[in-house]
Amino acid sequence: MALDLGAMSVFLYTFTEREKLYNLFELLTAPVHHVLHRVGDKSAIFGKLLSRNSKKFLDDFGPSLDECDSC
Repeated sequence: MALDLGAMSVFLYTFTEREKLYNLFELLTAPVHHVLHRVGDKSAIFGKLLSRNSKKFLDDFGPSLDECDSC
């Protein structure tokens, strides 16, 4: 009902965070691809990359959530 009354700002602010979360899901599902299970592949790198990116996302998400709460 709030969207019908014009409360779109919080809804639009969360698009950026949603895209960042989708990028994390892509990193999580990339090693499942059949090509990456070959001998000598680089799938071990994805764990480190996912860990680093998820920490960065969580560090940035707190201030974004506070900004949404203040609207």
